[in-house]
Amino acid sequence: MYFSVRAGTAADGVCAERVGGYERLADSALRALTHVLTCDTRRVYAFSLTGLARAQFCRMGEAYVLYHLGRGFDSLAFYRSVAPLE
Repeated sequence: MYFSVRAGTAADGVCAERVGGYERLADSALRALTHVLTCDTRRVYAFSLTGLARAQFCRMGEAYVLYHLGRGFDSLAFYRSVAPLE
């Protein structure tokens, strides 16, 4: 499965290639995304990811929020300045 930050949609490989701008999601990142979008709000953080799937999920989530809200956040900039690079 593929995901587009700009479109905010998922697509299969054929559609993603035809349209462009999609990135292939790791299977566990896709499961986490599905969980976050469909679960009861009290369980939204009830999952864990590691490794590349975690990095992909975090990067795409951050990019999605920044793109669709059209602005940055001072708290995110501060976090980036003190967080260790992975």
